[in-house]
Amino acid sequence: MRSTRRNPCLSAISLALLWAATASHAEIYKWVDAKGRTHYSQNKEDAERAQAAEVKIKTHTPSAHETKASREYWQEQDRQFKERQNDREADEHLRNTQTGNAAAVRKPSLSGGKDDGSAASKCNLAQDILNGSVRLTNGGQIGDLERQTAANDIRRFCR
Repeated sequence: MRSTRRNPCLSAISLALLWAATASHAEIYKWVDAKGRTHYSQNKEDAERAQAAEVKIKTHTPSAHETKASREYWQEQDRQFKERQNDREADEHLRNTQTGNAAAVRKPSLSGGKDDGSAASKCNLAQDILNGSVRLTNGGQIGDLERQTAANDIRRFCR
């Protein structure tokens, strides 16, 4: 005789679907009491002598078209934000170059501030940290600890 084991994930999904199906069929009643206050309940008997009316709840499930349109909208917003951010950085770089503010002129980034785990990207990021072409994500200054770590990474990963 063979023993069968149930998949706990499948059981959880089944219970969730069962709960959702029962919750979607709940009846809700609305009535106004003698003092003019509006009440809602799942029990028609709570209305006592008042006239209880069943409330119809309409749910809207977004269509695939609406979901796609929303995703495309936010992707376009993100693209525009990045474009504005790049424009601001380019304007700042140009302004610093024209005013002779050499300390503020950043060199082009080799890594784009990203590390994909490869030795080459770790090397590029470390060089970017030391030459000032990347900033901390919180906008703060690169400190001694970051510079020391970058110098160690250059020794380890740049060949």
